[in-house]
This record gives sequence, structure tokens and C-alpha cells, in this order.
Amino acid sequence: MLFFPVARWLVLLGVVFTTFASAVWALLAVVANQDLHKGAMAYGVLNGCLGAGAALGVFTLPRLRRKFSADIITVGATLIFVCSLLVLALSRTTAPRPLGKLSAVGR
Repeated sequence: MLFFPVARWLVLLGVVFTTFASAVWALLAVVANQDLHKGAMAYGVLNGCLGAGAALGVFTLPRLRRKFSADIITVGATLIFVCSLLVLALSRTTAPRPLGKLSAVGR
């Protein structure tokens, strides 16, 4: 199956996206502890924001599929994810962090 150029390209895109997307989950406990100066409760709230974003994505995806092609949805979701990671990386305050987590996964 990986002999086809399209299949190779899709696997490569999946690996690249997953590599960078996993940074959100890997650093979630660090953000809760060092940036928010909270413990397990803040970590749980941030995880809840990730879950709420995923649930929001489940409810909005059928409407988006009626209006846009899968390619446009994928590009849009990736751009939203990149922008939310930039907000998280460049923000000096901790206020946008939970909202950034929510929007990052609600794709």
C-alpha cells in the first residue's frame, strides 16, 4: 500500500502532524504546574478543555462537511491548531491557555 505516492504522502502528513500535536498533551502537566502554578486540579481542567474541544468538533463537523470539502476542512483545522499553538507559545499571561487548548482540539 505504501508503494503509492498518495499513500506515502498521507502517512508522512500524519506523522508530521502527530509529532507536533503530541507536544500539547506532553506539556499539559508542565503548563498546569509551572505556568498556572496549580496542581492536579488545573491539569484536570485542561484535560477537560481538550475533551470539550473534541466534543465541539463532533457536533460541528457534520455541518462543515455539508458546506466544505474534506481538503478545506483539513486545512482549516490545521491552521486553527497552528494558531492556537502560537497563542499558547507567545502569550505572556496564562489567561488564554485553557481556551487555546479548547480551540486546538475542537477540530
